Amino acid sequence: MAVSLNTNISAIVLGRIFERNQAELSQVDERLATQNRVSRASDDPSGFAMMENHRARYTGLAVTARNIQDGIGITQIAQAAMARVQDILLEMDNLALVAANGGSTAGGLAADYTTLDSEYTQLEAELTRITDTTLYRGQKLLDGSFFGALSEIQIGLIDAVPATGTNPNRYSINFQDADLNGSLVPVLNPGGSLASQAAATTALTQISTSRTQVNKAVAIIGAHERALSRLLQYNNDTADVYAAAEGRIRDADLFAETTRQAKLAVMQQAIVALTAQANSRVELILGLLK
Repeated sequence: MAVSLNTNISAIVLGRIFERNQAELSQVDERLATQNRVSRASDDPSGFAMMENHRARYTGLAVTARNIQDGIGITQIAQAAMARVQDILLEMDNLALVAANGGSTAGGLAADYTTLDSEYTQLEAELTRITDTTLYRGQKLLDGSFFGALSEIQIGLIDAVPATGTNPNRYSINFQDADLNGSLVPVLNPGGSLASQAAATTALTQISTSRTQVNKAVAIIGAHERALSRLLQYNNDTADVYAAAEGRIRDADLFAETTRQAKLAVMQQAIVALTAQANSRVELILGLLK
């Protein structure tokens, strides 16, 4: 083996190893500081692409969750209004039962009918008011106009319309069959009143018909809320899967990285010691020239 003063091969090789170890150690330090195994595409090109895809889906599902919660809010507003309507119909039914009782006219107390009819009329007005003022973002919910594109909620990540059938990425809260105006037509009949026993008997039939239709509308609204609640649970479960998938790629294994850090630190110390020995050999060679 040739002996040379100009080129210290051992020191050069050790210097290259030191640089590589230092680069690895810097990478480990970065991972421990950021808690990320992948912070940029150069860390893991294919993994970075998959990670960003998972992240896009996870964040998208967070938005669709809010959309679904908005839909649940719509059904809850409608149900609250319907609950008040049911209470009013019950009050009207009670008034009509009193007015239909022949004893109400005993002694010529026609004023009783006037009082009952006045209260009955006020309740009719309240039913109309509820229909007109039950709104979501300015849109009436219970007048039969809330359906179609107006009522569609984006629940999917891709707005792709299939050639046939419904769009699976959207859910329609169709309140067309929960039309409160239509349900209350019988009881809001202009001729309806409690002005007499006969009128009260007719009102009882009208109230019964309207109550049946209102109960059907309430069932439709409740079914929408239940369906949306299931969609929300599915949405959140799917989001959790994507979040976990992203984390498996992005997150650093702290146990493995701290072990690697300790190993590289020891190697650096060993390289420094070996480099010192390699440099000391030059002094030995110089001793041959004395």
